Amino acid sequence: MLAFGATLLTPLGVSLWPEVWRSLNRSQVNRISEWMPPVFEPRFALFWILALAFAWLAATRWRFLEHHADRFLVAVSVFLLVLAIRASRNVVPFALVAVPALSRLLWLRAEVARRHQAAGRDGAQWLDLPSLRHPSWSRSWRFIGTGPRSRPVRNWDPLSPQAASAIRSCPPPIYNHYDAGGFIIWFVPEQRVFLDSRQDPYPPRLIRAHREATTPAALGEMLERYRIRCAVIEAGSYEAPALRANGWAIMYVDTRWTVMTPPAVGRAYGPS
Repeated sequence: MLAFGATLLTPLGVSLWPEVWRSLNRSQVNRISEWMPPVFEPRFALFWILALAFAWLAATRWRFLEHHADRFLVAVSVFLLVLAIRASRNVVPFALVAVPALSRLLWLRAEVARRHQAAGRDGAQWLDLPSLRHPSWSRSWRFIGTGPRSRPVRNWDPLSPQAASAIRSCPPPIYNHYDAGGFIIWFVPEQRVFLDSRQDPYPPRLIRAHREATTPAALGEMLERYRIRCAVIEAGSYEAPALRANGWAIMYVDTRWTVMTPPAVGRAYGPS
């Protein structure tokens, strides 16, 4: 109740809750991958095996559960299974609850209690956690405390300084992929992005235009419609050869990023 009340203290107030539902609907319309249902493909094979095993055991062994806590755990797993079937982003929360729920369905409570009692001494020794005093753990915690721009520490270099400099010199407005906007916002904050990994701040028509620009003709029409003067695209994408065929020039290229401008930039679409 306190958590629910805290949401009413935000600038959105009570409108936050209807907005959550609208956001879910936009995710479906925009076909955001994590909000799409899990399909019958190898990458979701483990989920479907777990889901089918859990569903069968829950249907056949529910009546053998004697404790309210066990029934509650299984019921929550059933609820999360429905959410996981609806959106793939809910697969992990379902798995986190379904695995202990399966243990309640597979083994009798008394047998579990007996094993816990037998392993009690080992468990108490484990809680001492002497391994956490190992020097490698102290180094890990020190790395966690470093700043987010400490790329050499984390070996994280999504946007090189050279690529950031090229994007910074781009004449706006720029075009970028949906999943690349966050990098530009972080490393080149002065450059306004076309899209980023959030779908709520942007109108559905913009995300649909980006998603449907899969041919050179559709891409050219979208860039002209939004008066794009610079394209920041990932290396290997189909846009680079399509834009070059239309006279766009490469300002910068590396193994991950390609920055391109149209011919006679500044006059391509008239005054800004």
